[in-house]
Amino acid sequence: GAIWRPTPNDDYGLDGELELTDSGEITGTIIKVQLKSGRSYLRNRSQAGFAFYIDQADAAYWPKVTFPVILVVYDPDASAGYWIDIKRYLAEHTAPTPLSAIRFSYAKNALTRNSILGLSEIAIPDEGDRTEFLVDKIRETLHANMLPVVGVPHAVYEAEFSLKRLADGDEDGTFA
Repeated sequence: GAIWRPTPNDDYGLDGELELTDSGEITGTIIKVQLKSGRSYLRNRSQAGFAFYIDQADAAYWPKVTFPVILVVYDPDASAGYWIDIKRYLAEHTAPTPLSAIRFSYAKNALTRNSILGLSEIAIPDEGDRTEFLVDKIRETLHANMLPVVGVPHAVYEAEFSLKRLADGDEDGTFA
């Protein structure tokens, strides 16, 4: 889970922070939050999502923040928030112009309990540390259509590897 801590301000700077928790205990793992709330921020709506137009001052500020930063756009009509790793977005896209928009998906960018996976990826870049943090937070139902399931192991682990990590491991014989 996470604890939300609002930042008292006069609508200047970041609006708060999330601290990831582990079994209810604080971890010191912090993500800063820029919150934009209101209908005016959700432009060019479609069935799949909406556009958010980037403010130039915010786009210049966010990359300077030393913590991970997410942008949350809150839709008061739906009582729902939508989020994106704004520092990563800005690093991966060309410099925003006054007409630059981020396209949010209602499904992919919804801020829900399941967002802990994406949030942990932002806040805990090391795969091993992130796996350790997530190990007891992910629950899945096992379905089998061939044989009855008569027992399950105490824990099942899965890890994703980047192509670079696989190539590096292949070169040094790690995966031989």
